[in-house]
Amino acid sequence: MKKTTTLALAGIIAIGAMSFDILSGNGKSGKTTTGCGSCHGANATPTVTITLSYNPSITPGYYLPNTTYTVTATVANTGELKAGIDLAASAGTLAAGSNTKILNAEIVQTGTGNITSTGSVDLDFVWTSPASGTVTFNYAAIAANNNAATSGDFWNIGTTTLALSGVGIAENTISNFNLS
Repeated sequence: MKKTTTLALAGIIAIGAMSFDILSGNGKSGKTTTGCGSCHGANATPTVTITLSYNPSITPGYYLPNTTYTVTATVANTGELKAGIDLAASAGTLAAGSNTKILNAEIVQTGTGNITSTGSVDLDFVWTSPASGTVTFNYAAIAANNNAATSGDFWNIGTTTLALSGVGIAENTISNFNLS
């Protein structure tokens, strides 16, 4: 009897811990193209904006090869108090920032540093660009009211595509060229 009670209690604690992890804003992966509608309202909300900014800065729509960028994903929606993100890159390497982590090869929020009084949250991560090719970032973001429930939350999805920049790529030169 004691063994059965101990196992049942361990199961209850494990389920409670998993529920706390979801409710505390620790991120959820696999939502980059489908969004957050399974829990936070059926439809995307266009007022939830997701903006990516890069350091070093980029020419809009282009990246430099083999460059490490600190990327800030700004999630905004007037009146909301908490934000989260799920972001995937089609190429390059992702690494966690100060308030993000890697979950199933995607960037998600940690639950720390994602509360705001301004309706806007910056979530940082690092992306090292590939040597060539086109890169697509797919993302879903949530702007929540921080009531520990799914009501009153809004979300949106987005895509950013970057092409390899021609700037900064060395050209071959020929010296001592003679046309005799």
